[in-house]
Amino acid sequence: MKKLSFILGFSFLAIMTFGQNTANVSQTGDNGQANITQGGGDLNNVKITQVETATTLPVGNQVATAKQTGTSNVATINQTETGDGSHTTNNAYIEQIGLTNTSNQNTYAPGYNSGQSVWGYQNGEYNTLNQTWQAGYTNSFNASMTGKRNHVIQGWKANNSHGYVTIVGDDNHASQGLYNDNEGYGIGIKIDQTGSNNDGIQEYRGGAQGHNNVGIIKQNLDNNIATQTVNGFDVYANIDQDGYSNSAYQLITGNNNFSNLKYIEVKQKGNQNISDQQVLGNSNQASLIQTGDENESRIKEIGDLNIFKGEQLGNINLIAGLDADCAPTLYGVLQNGIKVDVSQKGNLNKLYFNTAGNLKVIQNNTGTDMVGNLIKYTQTAAGAVELNQIGDKNTMLVKNTSSELVMDVDLDQIGNGNNIGRDYVDGLPTKCALFAGKHLNVDQVGNMNSLNLDSTTAGAIVDVSQVGNKNWSSVVQH
Repeated sequence: MKKLSFILGFSFLAIMTFGQNTANVSQTGDNGQANITQGGGDLNNVKITQVETATTLPVGNQVATAKQTGTSNVATINQTETGDGSHTTNNAYIEQIGLTNTSNQNTYAPGYNSGQSVWGYQNGEYNTLNQTWQAGYTNSFNASMTGKRNHVIQGWKANNSHGYVTIVGDDNHASQGLYNDNEGYGIGIKIDQTGSNNDGIQEYRGGAQGHNNVGIIKQNLDNNIATQTVNGFDVYANIDQDGYSNSAYQLITGNNNFSNLKYIEVKQKGNQNISDQQVLGNSNQASLIQTGDENESRIKEIGDLNIFKGEQLGNINLIAGLDADCAPTLYGVLQNGIKVDVSQKGNLNKLYFNTAGNLKVIQNNTGTDMVGNLIKYTQTAAGAVELNQIGDKNTMLVKNTSSELVMDVDLDQIGNGNNIGRDYVDGLPTKCALFAGKHLNVDQVGNMNSLNLDSTTAGAIVDVSQVGNKNWSSVVQH
């Protein structure tokens, strides 16, 4: 066994300020241990290299620790496991206190060598922490930062491993890039940021079906951005933001992305937040929850047997998108057997959707002071549709272009002064309310409600029921 401990420190201010200390440690064998401390100086450098070569079990841990205090210091730990497997040998820790410091932690552990542990801690501003590893199994990587304008990067090619990033402060950046099977399996990968103007990025790929590939980004306070790019099976991708003017972006490709945990999910609490979800593949499930005012959600699902569940609680929120003529835009597009269930509760909310599958929507603005929710909906292929509005002065602009199957389209409004299509101009709606399907059912309960509809399919059945006073309906069948 080799054991080596360096402690480099100076008690005089002049030496600490101008000293440029360098410590290099190289160990080859078994049970290597290195401990280096550099205090109070600038432009110091630590490099520890450990190579474990034992070919029989059991073997001891390789342990490397580097601590630095000051400005513009650099610490690097390189650890390699080259044994026959099932070794738990690498344990690295770097701690830096000060400004513009850099940490580098690199681990190589091929085969089923498991249990590698890497820790990095920085306190200050403009610091950078890099953690990379190649190969290995069930490894743990942790980065913790406190301060402003810091940058942490984790990247690996290892199976069934997990990593955590925890940052407290403003204007910080964190990214995790994971490129082997079952990334985040079991425990998961996670970025946890507290502060404003932070950026969290995850990219991971899990190629083995039947395992949970787990990624979580959690951000508190304002003006933060979270991005997840995921490819694989059985993905659980979650973004949770609490604050104002935050943005969440998810791009999910692959199949069977819902796992046995939860849906692919964005959850935002606060005002003026943005959610952007694109799910491309088959048998995927996505979820959105937004609580607050003036929030915006964009959803796109392309593939078979996909599900989207959306919930907005508050006022002046939007789930997008269609243009003013009910033509589909990039988001708010769901195709091929999609099942959509959306609930908006509040005032002046908008839903702009284009689907080729089943859709159920409820907008509810009862018991509030403001009124007037809006649904713009285009249906481009067969699917059962149920649109519900509860409250006053709501509007539906609906366009159905499919007559492939006998699927019911139900439009229900409960309240006063509600409208369904077409172009009144001053009295509200402009256009839509075009129906090319086989069976349409319209129910309006309340006073001063209106319906203006063109039905273009020969033999179509249009049932209209209006209960109340001063209601008006016009149905033209071609």
